[in-house]
Amino acid sequence: MMINGLIRLLSYVVVFIIGFAGGMYMLPILTAPASPSQLELATHAQRALFSGEFKRDLAGAAKYQ
Repeated sequence: MMINGLIRLLSYVVVFIIGFAGGMYMLPILTAPASPSQLELATHAQRALFSGEFKRDLAGAAKYQ
């Protein structure tokens, strides 16, 4: 009788942990705002104050290739 109660309690705890972890994983996905459209991205890219360029042939860059 005691073993059955422990198995039942353990199964409830495992199901709770799986449900909680699934909820923590899904909540940001379900509540994420909509992505900006291509037009909005292009508009903001034209108004950018800074731009950058990546170069692989700089001194010290070989260390991280």
